[in-house]
Amino acid sequence: MTYPDQSQAATSYIKSLQDPILSNTNDVLMGFTFNPPTIDWTVAPKIEVCDPTGTFGCFTVAGAEAGFKFDAALGLRLPTEVTLNYPDQTDR
Repeated sequence: MTYPDQSQAATSYIKSLQDPILSNTNDVLMGFTFNPPTIDWTVAPKIEVCDPTGTFGCFTVAGAEAGFKFDAALGLRLPTEVTLNYPDQTDR
């Protein structure tokens, strides 16, 4: 692999500065989101009846379940414009 000497690199850089510059502009959204911890609570009582001999095992006679869940997020997005400038041609 051969690298150009510094004078060639400097000449190439100056030439690239003299070439017309192209630009590309796009609209984008930038922002953030903050997720606080969630609150989750569940109560699940149930009534089981077990066979004292162990022949039939246990089974549920009554059951109930209650729950509470809270989840929130805060975010902010703002529009902005991004411009990319680059030379018309590159040296290869």
